[in-house]
Amino acid sequence: KMIFKNPKITEYDSWDSAIKDLLKGNVVAVLRDESGVRNIFMESPSLSIRLKTVVLKNFEDNIAIAVNRKNTHLCYWLNLFLETYKTEKNILKIIAKYSDI
Repeated sequence: KMIFKNPKITEYDSWDSAIKDLLKGNVVAVLRDESGVRNIFMESPSLSIRLKTVVLKNFEDNIAIAVNRKNTHLCYWLNLFLETYKTEKNILKIIAKYSDI
């Protein structure tokens, strides 16, 4: 709703169902985080013939982790890590490293 004016939103129980509807032409687009989209194309490279990836650069994709409020040291460390770790530059390395999982 933040990206498109008056969109018709369809929710799916699984990413596979969303992709199937996209390929059938039942929906115009599906929205997911960049790493999730990259994983789909790595699993099924032939999809790149029929689908196009569009990365929305003007939107921040915050990483969040739930931490017990009593564990202040872990919370501090996680915040420091997330502020300093450059996920955009490392996402391809992470996907390649864990692609078999």
